[in-house]
Amino acid sequence: SWHLRGLESHGMRRTSVKALHEVGILQHEAPAIRRALARAQQSTPGLDADELVHYIASLEHLVFAEFQRVLDAAYKYEGLSADDKLSLAEMQQVLEAYVVMTRHGVKDRVEDHMRDMLHMRTNETDKFWQLQEFISNTTEDAMADLGPARDEFEYKSVGKIAKLLAARYGHWQDGDCRSMREHLRTLDQYSTGRVPLRMFWEQPHGAKYTFIESTKYLRMLGALDESLPSDPQVLIANYVEGPNNCINSFRYHSFCCISECRPIMQSIEDNIRAPYAAVDHLLRVVAGLAAEHSAETPALPEVLVEKLRQVAKRHGGKVPLHGRLFAQWLHFVFPSKCPFPHVITQNAGVLPKAGDHTEWAHVSPKDIQNCSADNGRGRPDFLS
Repeated sequence: SWHLRGLESHGMRRTSVKALHEVGILQHEAPAIRRALARAQQSTPGLDADELVHYIASLEHLVFAEFQRVLDAAYKYEGLSADDKLSLAEMQQVLEAYVVMTRHGVKDRVEDHMRDMLHMRTNETDKFWQLQEFISNTTEDAMADLGPARDEFEYKSVGKIAKLLAARYGHWQDGDCRSMREHLRTLDQYSTGRVPLRMFWEQPHGAKYTFIESTKYLRMLGALDESLPSDPQVLIANYVEGPNNCINSFRYHSFCCISECRPIMQSIEDNIRAPYAAVDHLLRVVAGLAAEHSAETPALPEVLVEKLRQVAKRHGGKVPLHGRLFAQWLHFVFPSKCPFPHVITQNAGVLPKAGDHTEWAHVSPKDIQNCSADNGRGRPDFLS
């Protein structure tokens, strides 16, 4: 999924007016939208539906403009210009370069990444064939809208295919995220959505994944449960959806792992169709969703039912769907799908950037040695 820099959802921190002024894409490309959002945040009722649709469409246009620059760089890399009409083979090479640059950026060791692509092509690796299939299927779908079959492709037509590749790329690359999430679930002995920190670090030699993030880094991500200090646990959903797993190749946005909680929340919103919900109605909806995910929660435990009633009691008898406590409650129903919503204060420090590999972010042998070897614990309490 796309995350706009500065508008990511990390923890439950509310984006301040000052922070809106510092969001890159708003500051440099869309100052009018920035001012409108700032005004809406300070007034009631805020933006209406038409304004919101307009601003979202404008931001989407700006994001696709970044992809346009990548396509231009791919043309240049292949020694072509926008005035050239490309053969099918030439277009294929441009699109390969375009996808590689989408992942790695247009300036970050492009030659090295393209050599990797050539190596994959020469050795016909699985990764190369997966990439080819992605490009081929997307090209075929896009060409169906381009009209009659052709032997040459002008820049405008290639641009339409590239735009569709950009729109689909996040979902395609999310396969790596899904694989990593499943691997972490195998380490979650009690199905709490948590992995003991030492187990997280001590992956066996030859394991598909090696996790090297330090305690400090995991804490800043909001991916560390330290409710029991002697037994810190890594929160699977928070870790997978964190900026550490984003592809950081663009100025204003990143590709990040797709949330498995989002469709759950969308189903709840579709059923409730209001910002607040009566407890019994909400329980019926969530129980139905939980049954669809029975591997995690076959039925709602009575303790969770009571916790939801407590949440409603705090809010005049109804549960606010977009508040911290409901998000927290939903995490315990779907522990490895829905992130735990930490409260992040404005003084919590700068959140890690996507692709941040600074030295302090890496775990040291001493950290591992000092970490508890506990194999995990049962489901913790949460209403605080």
